Amino acid sequence: MPTFTIPCITVDQRSNQTSPQFAIFAAPAGEIVQWAAIRRRIETNEGTQRALNQSKRAAVKRFLDKDPRNSIPPAITVTLRVEPHQIAVVDTSHNFALITLELPDNVQDQNKPGLIIDGQHRLFGIDAYSHDCLVNVVALLNVDDLETAFQFLVINNKVTPVQPDHIRTLALDYQEGDLSQRLKTARLTLHSNLPYVGIMDTDENSPFRGVLRLLAAGEDPEQRFVPPAAIENAITIIQKKEVPELKSEDALCEFFYAIWGSLKEEEWAELWEPNSKLMTKSGIMAMTSFVTDALIARYDYAGDLDVSDPVKVREQVKLILDYQTAQFWKSEWTIKISDAVVVRTKIVESLTKIYRNMRAGNTWSEEVDLVSL
Repeated sequence: MPTFTIPCITVDQRSNQTSPQFAIFAAPAGEIVQWAAIRRRIETNEGTQRALNQSKRAAVKRFLDKDPRNSIPPAITVTLRVEPHQIAVVDTSHNFALITLELPDNVQDQNKPGLIIDGQHRLFGIDAYSHDCLVNVVALLNVDDLETAFQFLVINNKVTPVQPDHIRTLALDYQEGDLSQRLKTARLTLHSNLPYVGIMDTDENSPFRGVLRLLAAGEDPEQRFVPPAAIENAITIIQKKEVPELKSEDALCEFFYAIWGSLKEEEWAELWEPNSKLMTKSGIMAMTSFVTDALIARYDYAGDLDVSDPVKVREQVKLILDYQTAQFWKSEWTIKISDAVVVRTKIVESLTKIYRNMRAGNTWSEEVDLVSL
């Protein structure tokens, strides 16, 4: 029978009998996931949390892995059911207490004393980094489902984001280079006009790392051949689909990486070079549009694709690429590639014809007007 002893500070924020009592403490992530459950809205009508987004979870782990100075100060919020005998007062003058939790072996989620109402991605991301890493916790003691739902809605709808100008001010107050690098590990950027370019040029998981056309000291400009605007516009294509699971920056990056990381494998890798049609602005936008349309159709109509799970997305991308060929991008075209909308439209139409041809067992280039063979 697992037993947990939690030193805490008890807090009565309001001097009345109707508001909840809090317990404030820090506990190892690996322990919290044992005694706290998540009731997700997609699993139960009484649930409050949204489905666990694997991209957000991975982003927290990556943030902690990146730099030993990185930490996550904000507390997660949980509810905690405890009987009076489970709270032992240690020091009444400072509200110090010990909470003892005893769990049955193989306890089911519905029987756990704790319930996470905010911070599930932080918790599971920290736990993925290290079971022993401490997590700050604010626990609402012995509240009902109505209070739980209320707190969830307030916490998730009343948060004020830090304004970009505030970030810029902090950057001026500190060593810009050092701060900039640390912000990139958290997938934040100081470049307001190129919100994703700085991330994708430096992120070790990015298929475009080090090839975006940016000025970099000591590097050969010829090795930087991808126009930054291609990344911005390709991301915009995904954003316009308005998929709830892809609203966050991290989820969007992982979705984009799943597409282009798959493309960079096997025969497609040879297209990562300066004269490649695929690496042009129109090429990147058209391929992103084609693959994204196919993925979102699976998400919308089949309903069995979790677009927030990079592994699942990558599996589907590879299935799509089974009916595409790098030869299309290496062939002579009947029109000159440019940034014109008509060119991008023709590329997408060609990709669609190639997909249908290969599915039917025909020659990939059949009736593909864009290529001259």
